[in-house]
Amino acid sequence: MKVFRLLFLLILSATLSSFSFATELVQSITIAPNIVGGSNALATVTLKAPQPTATTVYVFYSGGPASVPGGFTIPANSWTGKFLFTTYPTQTDVSAGFYVYSDIASYFSQTAPRVSFTETAAKVSSFTTATSTVASGKNLTCTLVFSSLAAPSMPVTITSSSDQVTITQPTNASAVNRITFVVHALSVISATPITLTAHLNGVDTDAPSFTITPFTILRATAPATIAGGVNLPVTVVLTAPAPVGGLIVTYSSATGKLTNGAVMMNEGLSSLIVNVPTTTTLTDTASSVDFSIGGTATTVNTTVTAPTVKAVGLSPASLAGGITSKATVTLNSKAPANFSVTLTGGTSFATVPATLTFAADATFATFNVTTSAVTSVQTATIGAGGKTATLTVNPSRLSKVTVTSPYAGNHGTGTVTLTGPAPSGGITVTLSSDNTGVATPDATVTVPAGSSSATFDIATVGSTSTATATISATYGADTKSALMTVKALQLLSVSVNPTSLVGGASSTGTVTLTSPATTGGIVVNLSSDNAAGVVDATVTVLEGNLSADFTVTTSAVTTDTPVVIRAEYGASHVKATLTVTAPTPYLVSIDGPTDVYDSQILTFTVTLNRVAIDEGGGGMGGFLDSFGDVDFVTQVGYFFFFAGQQSTLAGGIKIQQGFFDTVITTEAVMVDDANNAHRVSCTSQYHATPSALEPLGDGYAVMPHEFVSLGLAPRQSPVRRSKATV
Repeated sequence: MKVFRLLFLLILSATLSSFSFATELVQSITIAPNIVGGSNALATVTLKAPQPTATTVYVFYSGGPASVPGGFTIPANSWTGKFLFTTYPTQTDVSAGFYVYSDIASYFSQTAPRVSFTETAAKVSSFTTATSTVASGKNLTCTLVFSSLAAPSMPVTITSSSDQVTITQPTNASAVNRITFVVHALSVISATPITLTAHLNGVDTDAPSFTITPFTILRATAPATIAGGVNLPVTVVLTAPAPVGGLIVTYSSATGKLTNGAVMMNEGLSSLIVNVPTTTTLTDTASSVDFSIGGTATTVNTTVTAPTVKAVGLSPASLAGGITSKATVTLNSKAPANFSVTLTGGTSFATVPATLTFAADATFATFNVTTSAVTSVQTATIGAGGKTATLTVNPSRLSKVTVTSPYAGNHGTGTVTLTGPAPSGGITVTLSSDNTGVATPDATVTVPAGSSSATFDIATVGSTSTATATISATYGADTKSALMTVKALQLLSVSVNPTSLVGGASSTGTVTLTSPATTGGIVVNLSSDNAAGVVDATVTVLEGNLSADFTVTTSAVTTDTPVVIRAEYGASHVKATLTVTAPTPYLVSIDGPTDVYDSQILTFTVTLNRVAIDEGGGGMGGFLDSFGDVDFVTQVGYFFFFAGQQSTLAGGIKIQQGFFDTVITTEAVMVDDANNAHRVSCTSQYHATPSALEPLGDGYAVMPHEFVSLGLAPRQSPVRRSKATV
């Protein structure tokens, strides 16, 4: 609008520039110095003198948000005239002014009258809250009232004296006289005073203080009854959500079967289910528990009940008389100590204990229902604590028949089994075979009273091939069968006795069959894998016999030799091992002189019972006889001996592998006793085993020296010396 007005004046100025101007008639303009933005105001224009005709006065608004007329008329013969203008709300105080003129020339020459004033922004005239208290977690409504219309988006902010509230800052999309907004009270555990302050254009305005009241337990609810030993679920609801960091809810019980404890309610939660443990009880017990937060508490009442029977089960629920069924009684909660229930339903064919006692904290217990044999189907209703289960007791029936698998010609065994013990008088079962040429059972078998099975004999026919027969057992309407396999006659074993002997001796072999030989006897093939043990080509097991003997002839060996004896009949093969051993080496003789003088060289011939062999191993040695004997020690084909007091050994001696003897020499030692001969005996020892010692001969005597002759040369020499020789 200002742009168009200015354009109009420019055009008017250009138009009037070619004309002469009249004298300016307006003397002044007056208005109030301060005008509240958004209100109407009156301006007064005064002329220099009254005019005989009406005077047109033009108005030009020079700043500030307002709406003014372009001009107005002052009546003829009047000094003054007035016009009304409107201002707009402003966020801050704004300076404004008017030019008024009757002659445009005065406007352009800036001599036209002008007046200035201030458009003032709205102020907060009052700041109030809806109530003086607000509960934790709740909202509080606040109201700002302005002194005049507040401009849109008035720059007002609200602050709080405490961080226990959150503020929704007030806003206005249009010019208004008042604004309402809310603050949210956080959860507090004690009464907290709050002061809010409004800030607008440098002016602070406080609202009356209000108080946040602490949150409490709004309610706590729980079931009216709860089984002992089961947690009691209590729903705790707060008046406000839990504060930052959460809070502790405690519970305690002074009466009944409830326990004490505490739980954490997390930040922001306003409700929580607390599981309060209960204790077991033999009788229903009224109980209470108090829930507390800070200084507030709420009481919850309930009744803790004794256990009741939830169910009775039987396994099996249907059985043959004489079988025991296991009954299980299940409770709805844990049992206290010494808790028991009465059992019912015992009969002549199904007996139960009078009572059933539960272990402390157990939720179930078992007992046995003992049944007896019956001749017809019977039922019993087994009960505990008002709950029951039905047991069906059936007569014993034939359950199965089993048979062994014997060799042809031998007797097999069969077994009939009932579903339960036989009743008084027993049960007779009929037996049969579909192939009596292979196997024939006894005609019947009786299961004694109280027993659930019995065995019977099955005779088989000797055969050289495997055959089968179906054995059937019948009792009442029940028939059970089993397939018996009768195996062909075979070799069971072959053995030798003795199992070890010195080559050249004989051992007795025995072949044994799985069953007696059939008509005409059985011919068994024999063989040996080594010539050190020889057997006949065959041996015959006579008809009706289980075994037959044969001879194993051995020959001498130089080393221990295993011989495998094999026996074959049809597809059956068996074997046994015979060990043919070489004779144990030992000294047969030690030949040498019988009487020697000391320092005389002795020659001995050492002879073995067999050729020496290398038996492996090492470490050869001997020992010094304490009586001065000469010991010959044999090991791995070697002989060592050490001299006693009366002889010395020139060195170790060895009988070469494959030889029977060797020659050794030693020297007699001087005898201390010049008057007595000393006899030295010789012994042999094999592998340092004392039990193998064999004394040989009388040994030899070491004789002391004696005078043989005395000679002088020359024999007569009165002047010179003579030489004597002893």
